[in-house]
Amino acid sequence: MTSGSASPTVTGTVIAVRPRLVQVRVGRRDITCDVRKGLLQGVRGQRKLIAVGDRVKLAVGASGRGVLHELLERRSKISRVGSVRPRREHVIAANVDMMVAMQAVNLPRFNRRGLDRLLVLGEAGGVCCAVCLNKVDLVEKSAELDPLATYRAIGYPVFQTSAIRGDGLSELHAFLRGKSSLIIGPSGVGKSTLLNRLIPGIELRTAAVSAATRRGVHVTSRIEYLELPEGGVVLDSPGIRSIQPWTSPQELAWHFPEMRRLIGSCRFRDCLHRGEPGCAILRAITEGVIDAARHKSYLRILAGLIAEGPGASVRPRSEGK
Repeated sequence: MTSGSASPTVTGTVIAVRPRLVQVRVGRRDITCDVRKGLLQGVRGQRKLIAVGDRVKLAVGASGRGVLHELLERRSKISRVGSVRPRREHVIAANVDMMVAMQAVNLPRFNRRGLDRLLVLGEAGGVCCAVCLNKVDLVEKSAELDPLATYRAIGYPVFQTSAIRGDGLSELHAFLRGKSSLIIGPSGVGKSTLLNRLIPGIELRTAAVSAATRRGVHVTSRIEYLELPEGGVVLDSPGIRSIQPWTSPQELAWHFPEMRRLIGSCRFRDCLHRGEPGCAILRAITEGVIDAARHKSYLRILAGLIAEGPGASVRPRSEGK
């Protein structure tokens, strides 16, 4: 079958992306598709065009193999800065309703700055975000979970789970039901174990945290597209250790909900909230309205964006609102 085939097109959802091939689900049928060169290459500044979750049009030949013809407009996308230079957008997942940022109480150690970075990833993608703290069976006192109080105050839904004991799984399952969700977090936090409990029979590979490094071991190498038994889809991402959200220095504060409402109240219109006089966000920190630790996360992400050079440059400061 060639791209010039007269076969009628159908619409489906990308469930897996492989080199020069994609798997597309059309109804209950999964079709292996070749990709037209223009779609495979992607646009300038983008690492690849097609992502899991994309809605596409394809033609299916008599052999059952398809050719992907058109990428339909996305309602959302979760993107990071690609790992190779020059700076390019890497779309992790498309058309999701929300993103669940996962951390563990321990093994691996709870990483607040890593969690903040993940939440920016989702906020920049324009989706609803939630926090899942797994492995609560490793602590005895709820006081040890206090780091989550900040996220509740901001307005993020928070779930405390144990994939081993079953704590919080029914609440999380109810939250995911009927939606398309990306679950993302570091290796070892228990994403695959948790999903094995939520979706009986899928048997995702799991691995223990390394005793030497006390970090997770990668067991998922690609995005997994998983259907929930009572409706909804979960996209399970590979474990990550470092990620830079796809945004700009000027836009970054918009992706911190507690800072968003103060943007425009600073003395300088292009204030980056890192020491400029008359900064409303810095004032809110001194007044205890904004968590200082969250602002430290903001500054670390900001420094990385500025260091990336072209596409992330900072304009000269100007006064006025």
